[in-house]
Amino acid sequence: MFRTTLLSWTLCAAAIPAQAATLVYDTFSSYPYWVWGSGGLETSNGGEIGASFSPFETGRLSELSIAIGTTSNPATTAVTFHVRADAGGTPGSPIESFFVAGEIPLQSEEVGPFLLTSADTPLLEAGQTYWLTVETDQTSDVIWHGANWTFDEYPSWIGNQAIRFPGSSTFFVGGKIASAFQVYVDVVPTPPAVWLFGSALGVMGWARRKTAEAIG
Repeated sequence: MFRTTLLSWTLCAAAIPAQAATLVYDTFSSYPYWVWGSGGLETSNGGEIGASFSPFETGRLSELSIAIGTTSNPATTAVTFHVRADAGGTPGSPIESFFVAGEIPLQSEEVGPFLLTSADTPLLEAGQTYWLTVETDQTSDVIWHGANWTFDEYPSWIGNQAIRFPGSSTFFVGGKIASAFQVYVDVVPTPPAVWLFGSALGVMGWARRKTAEAIG
């Protein structure tokens, strides 16, 4: 009985290996931080800025890492990050939102990546267009830095920029932008992995039946 149980657990462990989150979009460069003057987008007083992206692998959203800082008081700065669906080439409805208050670093300091962890883990499909946007409250000002490389170096990573001005409900989509951020997902199991897991469950059921027959 002990050997049967041990075999069952071993097969399950082999069928579903533990994996770290997979990086599926990346406009960071080799620079470990960003400082004032490295470019990007700025918004304040209830406005919203954003950049489009397309993950190169399907998975459930795990983490976002963003190069962002504030020019207002960090203790009172409040922003909401939105991962949005695409609506005809403009930011659409949010599929997950992250409210952050009192944590955005001061812009005059060296700004490292700001990390967000997904709670809803929505599914992001490879090749589909999504938007990451940053919305400020009425008293905050933030700068989302640009990547430290040129468009010619990594053309496949470049997205479109979107801006919603304070008091407006409409996004205006501009030209190309290389806002610095990373998207991580937990990759959805491939069909062979699903088949292997199903096979393991089948072997577990067979082992239980054989054990029951031996006892009976």
